[in-house]
Amino acid sequence: MSAELATEVDTVHDEDMDLDVVARTGAQAVELDHLTHCWMLEDSDRGAEVLIRFRDSRPA
Repeated sequence: MSAELATEVDTVHDEDMDLDVVARTGAQAVELDHLTHCWMLEDSDRGAEVLIRFRDSRPA
């Protein structure tokens, strides 16, 4: 599981909760500077790059 953390001011974003979920699920956290909760729409290329890198790091 991959968790992308948006770092801009975002009323939906709660970094402590994000990191708690990451720790409990064994996910990886990646900071996406200058993006908000809607990071997939704001910079889909960068989001896809992070998700592909995560997928490729997992065992087959």
